[in-house]
Amino acid sequence: MRGGLRVTMKREFSPSPKIKLWTIEKESTITCEPSKEVELEFEKPEPVYLEGNGDCNVSSLRPKICVTVCKDESENVWRCRVVSVSAGAKLTMYDGIYVNPYVDPPLNEEEAVEAVNEMNGYQACGRVGTWHTPQASLAHEEHHRRQWEDAYKFYWKDSKIQEMLENQTISCDKEPNMDKAVKFMQALANEMALDLWTETSAYVLALPDDANDRPYCAGQEVLNEATAYVIRLSNAMGWNNVPRFITKPGTIEPPCFMPPVSEGETRSMAVAEEPAPLTLSMADTSQFTEGKITVRFRNEGNEPVRIPDEINDETSDFFFVTVLRTQQGKMRVLNREIGTMTFQRPLNYRELAPGQEYSVTIPVFLDEVDLEGWKQCSCELETRYYNQQGKDCFLGVLRATARLTLQ
Repeated sequence: MRGGLRVTMKREFSPSPKIKLWTIEKESTITCEPSKEVELEFEKPEPVYLEGNGDCNVSSLRPKICVTVCKDESENVWRCRVVSVSAGAKLTMYDGIYVNPYVDPPLNEEEAVEAVNEMNGYQACGRVGTWHTPQASLAHEEHHRRQWEDAYKFYWKDSKIQEMLENQTISCDKEPNMDKAVKFMQALANEMALDLWTETSAYVLALPDDANDRPYCAGQEVLNEATAYVIRLSNAMGWNNVPRFITKPGTIEPPCFMPPVSEGETRSMAVAEEPAPLTLSMADTSQFTEGKITVRFRNEGNEPVRIPDEINDETSDFFFVTVLRTQQGKMRVLNREIGTMTFQRPLNYRELAPGQEYSVTIPVFLDEVDLEGWKQCSCELETRYYNQQGKDCFLGVLRATARLTLQ
C-alpha cells in the first residue's frame, strides 16, 4: 500500500472582500487500510467411500492463515493484515458388514423383526448393528464434522488470533524488503494456526461419542427412515409380529453444546481431566528420532479399569495428540492427522488390575520438524490420550509430558 502526503487548500476570507487568502494545510500521512474482520471458511470435501469393514472417521484439515503486510509510513513499520483463514474436516466412509434393508430387504417375518429391533437399538447401543444403512453412518459422521466447524469458528474468534497478528509490526529500517516482511509474518501466522488446531482438537476430542450421545442420535434420526421402510414392507406382507414402534431420537442440536462453545450440562474438559485412577506417562522416548515413542497406562486405583484395546499405527492418531515445544515457544504437532473414529463393531478392551501397567508404542510424525535445527534444544514432549467411546471403560483425557534434548 502506498503512503504519502495529500495537500488540500482551505479558503479563508479577509475583512476586505477584494482580497482572498489561501492557506495550505497538511493532512495526516496516509497509513494502512483499517483492519477488517476475517471469517473462518470451513471446507467440507465430499466424503470418500471405501470398501471393506473399516472404521468411519472424520479427520481435521489443518487451519491455514494467509497474511500480508502493508507499509505504515507514519510509523515507518510494516503492519500485518490477515487475508483469509480456513480449516475443515474430511470424511472417510466404509461399507461395513451390516445388511442394508434398502438393498437387501427382509425376506421373511423373522428377518423383519430382527431388522426393526436392531435399527431401533442403534442409538442406545452406541454401535452399528446387523441391520444398518450408509445414510445413517453418514449422518453420524456429518454431525462430527459440524462439531469441528462450530469449534473452529468459535476458537478463531475467541482466541483473537487476527487481533494478535495484526498488532505485529516490523521496522522498515531493519527490514526494508516487503517480501521478507511477509515471510516473517506468515511464519508467525503458521505458528498460531497450529495453536488453533490443537485448541480446537482438544475441545472436539473431549465431546462424548458413546451410546445416546448426539452423534448417535443424529444417526438414529436418519436410520428411522429405514425402520419405517421395513414396517411398511411388513404391513404389505402381513407380518403382524414385526414391532411397529420407531425409536425417538435423543437431543441432536446444537452439535457443539459443551461450554464454552455453547451452553449445556454434560461432561466437560474440566471434568474429563479430573484426577482419575488411570494415569499416563512417557515410558520411553529413545526412539523419538526414528518416529516412535512409548507411553504407559497405570491403574493407580483400587478397582479394575478398562480401556479400549484398539491402539495401533493406524488408529493412534485418533487417540493421541502429541506436541513438541521448545522453551522459545516453537511448537510442532506430531500427528499425521487428528480426528474422531467411529468403530462399526464392538470394541476390544484391555482391563488393568490395581497397580497393573500397560505400555504401547505409537508413531510420531516428524516430517515438519527440522531435527537438525532443533538439536541441543531443551524441548517438552507432550501427548494427550483422548477416549470418547466404549462401555464401562475410562472416558476422558489423560496427559503425559517429558523433557527431551535432541541429539
